[in-house]
Amino acid sequence: MGVRFSKFILPAILAVAGPALAAPGDIFDPSRFPGKSETVDFSEKVTTLSPAGKDFRQNLHCTFNGSTGRAIVSYTTLTEGLWVHYFNGTTFTAGVNIVIPDGKKSSVIGDRVVHAFINSGCNASDALENRDGDALIFLTAVDNDSDDGGPDGENRALYQVYFDKSYYGTPSLDYGFTRIATRVSLERDGFDENVICHGIATDGLIGEARWLNYQYRYSYGDVTTGLALFWLQGENIDGDEAVEDLAARYVMYDFNQAGPAAAPLLPNAETRVSTVTFGASDSGIYADQTRVEARFVSYNNLLIMRVAADCYGLGPEPELWDYNAPMDNGDDITLQCIAFDLKARTAGATQALTAATPFAGDDIENNVMFLRQDSSFLADGRGMYGSDEGLCRAMLVVAELSEGQANPTFGVNAKNGRLACIEINETTGVQLEHEFLDTEDATISDGVASTQVDVALARNGDWLCVAWLKDQKSGATVDRALWFSEILTVRSGTPKSLAKRRNAGIAVNLDVDGTDVKWFCFQDGLGYITGAQGDPAVLNLFWEQSDSTADQIWRAAITADLSADPTTPTFSRTLLESFRGGNQPGMGRINLERWNFNAIDGSDGGHVTAFYIKDALAPGSPGNQYHMWAERTTATKGGTFQIDSRVPALQTPPQGIILSHTRAGTTHADIGGSKGKRQHSFMHVNVYFLEQRPDAPTMGEGLMTRDWQPTGEAFDKSFSPSIWGSKFAVPFRLDPPGGAPTPETRPEIRGWARESHTVGLWFSEFGGYHYQEYGSAKATWKWMTTHPSGLISAPLWLDDTGVPFSGRPRVYYTPRYINPGPPPPFVNPMSQFYTAQGTGDTLSRAAFFWIKDTEGDGLPRLQARVRDDK
Repeated sequence: MGVRFSKFILPAILAVAGPALAAPGDIFDPSRFPGKSETVDFSEKVTTLSPAGKDFRQNLHCTFNGSTGRAIVSYTTLTEGLWVHYFNGTTFTAGVNIVIPDGKKSSVIGDRVVHAFINSGCNASDALENRDGDALIFLTAVDNDSDDGGPDGENRALYQVYFDKSYYGTPSLDYGFTRIATRVSLERDGFDENVICHGIATDGLIGEARWLNYQYRYSYGDVTTGLALFWLQGENIDGDEAVEDLAARYVMYDFNQAGPAAAPLLPNAETRVSTVTFGASDSGIYADQTRVEARFVSYNNLLIMRVAADCYGLGPEPELWDYNAPMDNGDDITLQCIAFDLKARTAGATQALTAATPFAGDDIENNVMFLRQDSSFLADGRGMYGSDEGLCRAMLVVAELSEGQANPTFGVNAKNGRLACIEINETTGVQLEHEFLDTEDATISDGVASTQVDVALARNGDWLCVAWLKDQKSGATVDRALWFSEILTVRSGTPKSLAKRRNAGIAVNLDVDGTDVKWFCFQDGLGYITGAQGDPAVLNLFWEQSDSTADQIWRAAITADLSADPTTPTFSRTLLESFRGGNQPGMGRINLERWNFNAIDGSDGGHVTAFYIKDALAPGSPGNQYHMWAERTTATKGGTFQIDSRVPALQTPPQGIILSHTRAGTTHADIGGSKGKRQHSFMHVNVYFLEQRPDAPTMGEGLMTRDWQPTGEAFDKSFSPSIWGSKFAVPFRLDPPGGAPTPETRPEIRGWARESHTVGLWFSEFGGYHYQEYGSAKATWKWMTTHPSGLISAPLWLDDTGVPFSGRPRVYYTPRYINPGPPPPFVNPMSQFYTAQGTGDTLSRAAFFWIKDTEGDGLPRLQARVRDDK
């Protein structure tokens, strides 16, 4: 693709002039995105992905294969069902419409389509070498009433499509896709035998994957030894068609499949997963005594599922009660694990992951739940780590009620739901150790909810920090407190017991009667290897705790004990900032959206730099003056400063605060050396925020930013544009000048990505989508379109010469329009952003998709642009 888009990607639309000033080896170059220096007419016809005259159904899914730049894209249209494209790092193939041979192609649900690449290069087997880069695509669709066993009505079945990369350039061979799908799930002769949920267990996954009915969350791109496809299916094996039974099934794939090397891979025989029944039954006429839930977690070759069992009094089927809900007598809900041998294409026996072995024939209940931040099973938070993070044991954090009581309601003093860490042998799936992290107080109701827990892995993988909310009685009242536990991971050798590698929960907040912790969050920018910690033994935890006079955000700097004989981690608790009462409500029990507050590594010794919105007026003053502030906790070169335009009339509204950053160092820093060598911080941190606009009659908001550089200078001298003394300058204005955006059309960040020392930002405004980029050109850091330098002239945009503003010139940094007109374009609000997976560098090939009515027929079509890397 070179420096411009192919015919399958939308062309640039704006006149661009000026030299390309890329520094050697740096991706920053204004000529690379969204087009070369040339004039492109607004009227030029664009080529889109979805076909004309077809109604796009907004269930797009794109899977990048690690950092290769290759991807599979799938979506559905209303009447033709599934369409697939391959992106080879340069261009998209034309769409291929998949045919369901014995079913209705229009019944394909795009949100259920899973893409799995085969990464088998550098292998002694020619067959494996030939399949390197191929892919399997799994989908569900409704079959016809034509099963061999007799009419059974329509059921949702599981199908596969194979992609052979060798033919992606051959239209006559459907660009490498097997256009006619192959059925995977067997045809049966019962009613209501729908495939409900499906997913994959394979070492091609990167980290934890989660699978839910209609939805999933996974990253892909590791070396692939083998693959297991699993699904949950209704069945009727007990003779009672009035009640649907549920069981998991799987097939596996032989990458060394006999026969022609070009033949599509086909699965081996379907196998029904047996469950641990604890005295109940999962077969025959009593098969309804166990049920598997449509909620799975897979980690490489491991599959973990939630199973209910009950044969107490031989009553009704067990229920998969949600966590914290009342249960029926005898329901035992456990997590169960299956380990696949991906090379041998076999599976071990199902293993129970429990603190104690329940009995399904008594009236005592058990319940367990995966972590679900703010009730979302697919939230960004996770609870499982293992070999992908360099660990010798898989570690799973869950909420669990073990051997509770009859008819339990969570919160009964005698037996509350607790927080547990389970270590698992990745080869066998056997539970190695099980430890509770919290301390039970039998005098109060102090259960731990699965929705109020977060887990962070230090960038070197040495330790996990688990934080959670839980009631505490210390004083006159029971109050919600913030707790944490340090868990040392196992990276090599013979480990000590888990009980000796973790501490019992420690409450970090001050216990003030009548005052609860409302929300908490870890510092932003954490991540194994690709994250940043000025000191990898220190993690920062923040929380909001209000009283009748003020809202307060506190900080705990937690220092892990990484010694051979760990005892107890230490922490320092400090008040970060006080706010007027009601100014810091947060967003939910865990501040996932970083609402009104965010903080990131301060680059030295575990300190942090925080960004927040605060009322500048003193308590008791009439009205409000909300503005953006930055605070660095370092004692010698820290401080607190207002970083917006410093104009009282231009306020910053309540909002999520997004921080983008570039790394100071290599992608994989030395993680095995001394503490000094293991330090790794960010080089540039851009904070984005909305601020009211002086040029908008409605005082609508513009998208602003400042860049903080931890260079060792005093805090107020380390920002660009400057906030220091007489050199103060207004923030960068990222969105287009002019106009009067309303709250409905104000800027909204859709995604960001980084590459080396460059950051790209995608955002929407006025119903259109825009792109901006920040990086270095000739050692000068700047946004890619800056009027003062003369780099870019944009005659088809509004004038960018700036307007007078409180005695200082305001410079507008004109963005690139990535969805061409004619303006104003009609754009459906659907947009999706995808980047490379399993790497900290994601700007190269970052893909942005949206839909727009290009034909004027009211039928939106899918469009895309991809950021080039050359």
